[in-house]
Amino acid sequence: MKTIFSFITTAFLILAGNAFADEFRMEDISISPGETKLISLELVNPSQSYIAFEFYLTLPDGVSIALDEDDNLNVELNAARCPRHVLDVVQNADGSYHFLCYSVRNNAFKGVDGEILSMMLKADSSLERCEMLGSIYNQKLSDTNDNKVTFDDYTFRVNIERETPDYVTIVVPQDGVTTYCSNYDLDFTGVTDFKAFVASSYNSTDAIVKMEQVDDTQAGLGLLIIGKPGSYIVPCKVAKNYHTNLLSGTLYSISMPNINNDKVLLTLSIKGETPSFTPTNGLVIMDGHKAWLEIPLSLYDGQNVSISMKGASVNGDLNKDGVVSVSDVTVLVDLILSN
Repeated sequence: MKTIFSFITTAFLILAGNAFADEFRMEDISISPGETKLISLELVNPSQSYIAFEFYLTLPDGVSIALDEDDNLNVELNAARCPRHVLDVVQNADGSYHFLCYSVRNNAFKGVDGEILSMMLKADSSLERCEMLGSIYNQKLSDTNDNKVTFDDYTFRVNIERETPDYVTIVVPQDGVTTYCSNYDLDFTGVTDFKAFVASSYNSTDAIVKMEQVDDTQAGLGLLIIGKPGSYIVPCKVAKNYHTNLLSGTLYSISMPNINNDKVLLTLSIKGETPSFTPTNGLVIMDGHKAWLEIPLSLYDGQNVSISMKGASVNGDLNKDGVVSVSDVTVLVDLILSN
């Protein structure tokens, strides 16, 4: 019992790195909305034997470990590799899962590769098609000499699969300007009452972002939509073109720091004026299927970023009535649709 007690009480101490090829391994996961699927976790350990392990697992929003008939987390050890081991799995308040596996008699796991445990995952039926990430981290193992070994954090993809529909519906609000991000490739060639744009370049001297109209878009691309208010049916069709774009989008509601990976995140703003992208304080909170502008921190001086199309700024008193107001947005929409 001394060895196991020592492992549990010192599990949070990193005493040695893993200098070998030993690792936990999980294949990328493909799962459909509403589906329950059995997933394997492998332990590859050609360098040495282990008697216990501990790690944390994070799954993307909408994907979780399913419950069995007794309302316990549906996770099982592979009996061939873990004949005399105990597994304890709990879900933490933050949604992550804590795994602890050990042998009361200090028995080593059998073999040097293959499945060590399996788990049943469930995807919410409301999930849309997308690619998300999961991770295994804080991995700590105990070898047969009671040495503590750590593995590097491990990231895997979780692909939500859903049949591509014939079309999606895009809603242009009353002010005629919005951002959008689609789950699917889209074809805008038949749409007449709004136009879609990507942010192709940024002029840091004048704080202007240049918008370029596109006829199609790849899934997950951030877009600026300008047009007449209403709901529009847009066909789903494989995009032929790749677009350089400073707009990033999200399929789900998220919050993130306003400075991320050395980039400043700016959100679309109208508020009685013509459209611009403005900075936020603290967290950026985005609804699903929306987009934001990302500018390298080294190029940004803190001011609002104006929009230009074909070299002409669309910020300011477009209707020449001496006031910058929502009526200028109406003029903007008419100008864009007439081109």
